Amino acid sequence: MQLSKNRLLQVYKVQLPELKAGEKISLVISTAYVDSLTPYPAIVAQDAKQYLLYKGEKYAPTLYTTLKQKTKIKYFPVVCWMVLM
Repeated sequence: MQLSKNRLLQVYKVQLPELKAGEKISLVISTAYVDSLTPYPAIVAQDAKQYLLYKGEKYAPTLYTTLKQKTKIKYFPVVCWMVLM
């Protein structure tokens, strides 16, 4: 398995139910990344659209052969208010 430089991989052991031959299950894995989004362009006019550039893995790393993998990226903006006293 190959990961980007400076990426830490944590491996978890997950107990799955026993499956009969040919039986399939879906496994959903949710992850959260810090410092993976950069404003693009860095500076925009106040009435312009601000985009985000994602820098990270396209797919979740796995130790197993994966037949199908789907990636969804969701952005939840955080509004910070600073109160000066």
